[in-house]
Amino acid sequence: MLFFYNDREDLVEGEQMNGQDAARGGGPVYSRGDAGLIANGTVTRGAGPRIGFQDFATANRDFGVSMS
Repeated sequence: MLFFYNDREDLVEGEQMNGQDAARGGGPVYSRGDAGLIANGTVTRGAGPRIGFQDFATANRDFGVSMS
C-alpha cells in the first residue's frame, strides 16, 4: 500500500500496489508493524485500488476522538 498525506479533505489517501480493491466502505484501516498491527484510521471512501481514510491523529485533533 502506498500512502499520500496531502488530500484536500484532510484524509489520508492510499493505493493498493498490485491492483486489487483497497477497501470496502466503513471498516478499519490497519498496517503491520514490528510489534503487530497498528490502527491507522477508518475508511471514508474506496474506489478500486484507491482508498481515502481519516487517520486517528486528525480525528483526535479535530473532534476529540480517541482509542481506548
